Amino acid sequence: MDVRAHAPSALALVGSFAVSGLVIAALAPAGTPVASTIAVVVSVGCGVVVVGFGASRLVARMPAARAMTSAVIIAAMVSMGLAVRAGLDLRTAQALSQTLIRPAPELGPGGKALLPNLNNAESVVPDRPHHPDDVNAVDRFDRFTRLRRFQASTNAQGLRGPNFASPAPGFRILCIGDSVTFGWGVADDETYPAHLGRTLNLEVLNAGMPASKPAHMAKWLQLNARSIDADLVILAARPHWAMPDPFADYQRAVQQAEAAIAPAKLAIVLPPVSTFDPMGVRDRQKEVEGLQRVLQGRPFLELTPVFWRAQSAPGVVMETDGNVQTMLRLPERTVVAQGTQSDGRLAPALVEAFEADHTLIEPLFFDGGHPDESGNALFANTVAQFLREQGLLPNRPERSSQQRP
Repeated sequence: MDVRAHAPSALALVGSFAVSGLVIAALAPAGTPVASTIAVVVSVGCGVVVVGFGASRLVARMPAARAMTSAVIIAAMVSMGLAVRAGLDLRTAQALSQTLIRPAPELGPGGKALLPNLNNAESVVPDRPHHPDDVNAVDRFDRFTRLRRFQASTNAQGLRGPNFASPAPGFRILCIGDSVTFGWGVADDETYPAHLGRTLNLEVLNAGMPASKPAHMAKWLQLNARSIDADLVILAARPHWAMPDPFADYQRAVQQAEAAIAPAKLAIVLPPVSTFDPMGVRDRQKEVEGLQRVLQGRPFLELTPVFWRAQSAPGVVMETDGNVQTMLRLPERTVVAQGTQSDGRLAPALVEAFEADHTLIEPLFFDGGHPDESGNALFANTVAQFLREQGLLPNRPERSSQQRP
């Protein structure tokens, strides 16, 4: 084959991909990640070229150069169409969900922080278990028919909740963590820190940040702990498995956090793992054992067993046996759906069951990773008991997290 004969077609294909990427970047809102979307468009375009070239040669008996030209033209048209659709989808997502987050390079690679002074910013999020990557897929609006809306407000310091005085007028607790602490999917007064404040009758601040990692939390405390003036800090995070040594990373973050907040005390909590989180279920016991080793006697609270014991009817849970995932209905534990998956995602049969029947829910969770309001109340009550057992609270009266001031 004369490679030089295909050079113009190759250049035209590369040019169409470049234009497609520019279209996606131009249509997507500022700051929206587009790399994965562009990669999908390019992959589909390359696939069209291969199939089109092969079909033209075998079916139409075209010369190779002409077949390649035809395939490239079709691929360019498909890529441009996908690029416009993807860009418009990204724009639609931005219209549905107001921006909550800003890049925070001061916290290290991948660091993010909440925008300050948000007033009831609304987000629309999936309302069933799913893989995190699914919310950025090109066809995500076709994948999810179950959605929930929630609003979030932040103060001048970029924490979820009202402004606060500094120095603290009394005993103050600061909750730092990821999206679970932030309260993804629930209202400001339904987060675990809000429930905890009502339970303990104490001031509790919410410094939760979606997608935050232990190292980001430690750096945030180094920058802000003095101005927050907390007497107790609750760090709620599980190990960051993308690190070369997640346990050493966690140990380092804890040590840095303790140094940053001293003489305040640090309490460590592992947020609960949903039964519909295949990788979380797989790694959970390994995380507990690893942290017992590196935290050198520091007590920590693992919430997963508490949540699993508290899950009751009506609802569904998942059991995992190797690659086999089984959705069971409570309390009789009859099989609703079953499938096989090996890449950390839910089996298609389980996803189809959730989409077909919107009444199927996991008790205490709503999306396979985040507690609902009842789950956040259980989170707060269990943390309150842990703090009391560890002698970390002042001698103040407590009340139920369900009470409102």
